Amino acid sequence: MKYILVIVLFASTLLLPQALAVVSTPVSSCQNITASGFYALTQNLSGVGGVVVSSCIRISADNVHLSCAGFTIRDDPGGGGPNGIHVVNQKGISIVNCIVRDYDANINLRTVKHSNVTDTKALFAEAAANLILDNNTEVNITRSNFDFSFADGVEMDDSNSSYFIGNVITFNGLTGWNVQTSNNNTFINNTFFANDGDSVLLEHSHNTTFRTTSIRSSRDAGFRLITANNTRLIDTFTEKNGPAISILASQNVTAYNFSLGGLVVNFTAENVTVDRGIAPFPDQPPGFRHFGKFFDAAAIGPGPFLFIYINYTDDEVEGANVTDESTLRIAKFGTSWNPNTTTFASVFGVDPDLNVIFANITNFDSTFAPVGVGTKTLADVIQEHLGQTVELTLTSAQASFSASKSIILKRTVQCSASLTPQTSSGTQSFCFNYTITNTGNVPDSFEIDNFGSEAPSNLFRSKFCTGTAVGRLTFPKLLPGESEEFGVNITLPSCSTSRRFQLTVASTTCSGQTVATDSFNQTCA
Repeated sequence: MKYILVIVLFASTLLLPQALAVVSTPVSSCQNITASGFYALTQNLSGVGGVVVSSCIRISADNVHLSCAGFTIRDDPGGGGPNGIHVVNQKGISIVNCIVRDYDANINLRTVKHSNVTDTKALFAEAAANLILDNNTEVNITRSNFDFSFADGVEMDDSNSSYFIGNVITFNGLTGWNVQTSNNNTFINNTFFANDGDSVLLEHSHNTTFRTTSIRSSRDAGFRLITANNTRLIDTFTEKNGPAISILASQNVTAYNFSLGGLVVNFTAENVTVDRGIAPFPDQPPGFRHFGKFFDAAAIGPGPFLFIYINYTDDEVEGANVTDESTLRIAKFGTSWNPNTTTFASVFGVDPDLNVIFANITNFDSTFAPVGVGTKTLADVIQEHLGQTVELTLTSAQASFSASKSIILKRTVQCSASLTPQTSSGTQSFCFNYTITNTGNVPDSFEIDNFGSEAPSNLFRSKFCTGTAVGRLTFPKLLPGESEEFGVNITLPSCSTSRRFQLTVASTTCSGQTVATDSFNQTCA
């Protein structure tokens, strides 16, 4: 019996692929799908259907699997088509391997249940969003891109109990992922970059978990939470946002392994903003040593608090010349250092066994840093006496002479930047892609203006000239050597007179000093 059973199972396995073979209905034009089954595009599609004027593909049946097989669904130039793919009041829908672009809303799912969008790209939405999720339940979005919308990347309202895994959301004109009145959702391993508003807006939405999230270069907040209770942020990386996170009227917000551009913290907070602190700092706090790790925090509502935990290593303590680990604490910097934590925190302390410094901060609008009692180094002495004449005695172990020397200690702050044009496209209307780089020796913020005889508001946070055009761009908190990209759109009128377009870059650290320029001339024959 044992041998017969093995043979039967093996035979069944051989027959399994043939039994599960799927035949898909070919789709070669825009249409309304009204029957359950498998459908596959056989070519690129454009415009909207003749019968279903609101969409190219309308799905009007349950249990439909639509594979675009990598083909593109694209609105006609100037067509103004409302939707690329539109699903209303259905369940069991799968949309796989599609590229949908240039519609008012590229993919629009309303009152949909138990469905999936996978390996899909929705790009260049012209009015609404690349993806609209409205009144849905258990609609999961996986390994998909939502980029270059003129409005939101993803617009989500009253959609619950869903998973969003491995998606990329970049260069959208407003919010990257706009979540309204949606509960019990989980975001895992999603990447946000260079969205022109907030990268994630979570409003009147509760019980949301974010795991392994990367958010960089948002024009506004990386995360903005408004009445978003029970939000959990786990393993988050943020950099060059403004700020990293804003928490307003939201209870039980917790963050674990939250990176502020290199400083990793854990916290629970309410009615505050938190960001990395990289501005140039003065000398060490008197009698204390810091690790070179800073964060900014500001109050934005009543009863603000930030209960923050910062891990440290024994090497950091030794490298900072801290002589007593039990004195580690969080210090506050306004116009000067304040290491008296009792004046701005209700609870504070250090756990040397766990290597954790903690404080419940309740007095804000400052920069904060972990510090400990330590001894001065020669670098401290130099820092304390910049611009002064001091007398130092160097022993034979420190130099080749032992006599006292009078020297003047000076520090030169260098503010500079480079503007590098990358590419341009167009005939009479050009989009120039630029890179700005901080080539100075201090952290700096830069303001970019467009001047000249023809200078409309035509600067874009996106290098592709998508999103909102402005007359001035600001790039905050660029460290030495860091770069950002932006776009400049120039429309050339008929050539009756010569025209000049000029970009100027002003340094905030050096009081508005112009540190870089670039120009474009139109010369008429």
